[in-house]
Amino acid sequence: MASDERVLLTLGNDAYRSCGECSCRWTLKGAVNDSRGLRKHCQSDGWYVHSAQNIRTAEMIYHQAEQAGLGITRNTSVAVMHYSGHARNGWLIPCDQPCNCTGPKETLEHANLQKVLELFCANISREMMTQVIVFIDGCRVDEGQDISSCDPVTRPSTLSQKQLLLVYACNPSGRAFEHGNQDGSYNGRFSLALLESLDRCEKLSGLLAEVQKK
Repeated sequence: MASDERVLLTLGNDAYRSCGECSCRWTLKGAVNDSRGLRKHCQSDGWYVHSAQNIRTAEMIYHQAEQAGLGITRNTSVAVMHYSGHARNGWLIPCDQPCNCTGPKETLEHANLQKVLELFCANISREMMTQVIVFIDGCRVDEGQDISSCDPVTRPSTLSQKQLLLVYACNPSGRAFEHGNQDGSYNGRFSLALLESLDRCEKLSGLLAEVQKK
């Protein structure tokens, strides 16, 4: 099978700046492991893979999405985007964003998920049979946030209604968490379940059912 028949973009951010407070949970430990684990699995299975970790700015996230999208051709049957790291309300948070949990948060540019998808899917037309699957292993809401405003993400204008599937680690009012492994490493709980289920599931429906059980 040609590598461009299956395309993966995987991004992992965990090198966030902590305020130093003992209660601060801003710095993550497993997002890079998530991204590298999925990269390794898909590369060994013949996918075209574009991956990046600890991306410092929103502009660089957009650049990675655009570069990965160049690997999508008319032969591509499935294009997968996987993100592990801090996220909120339809936005992916780059590593230049400090927590500032003890004071006002700095206003820095986050990456708009809608724009990321538009760039990643730029080579896909409505006539193509490419299935786009997006896995987001990150929180979807801040404390005290109005959840009615969450995830204002629609499919890219080039895609049909059936081409895009968004899969989140948690419900609209929920948070994503990490899991400590026996060897001392960490993974996002959702991404770990995804990685553990990949080898056992031939169809997407079975994969999602396995991940949900975990």
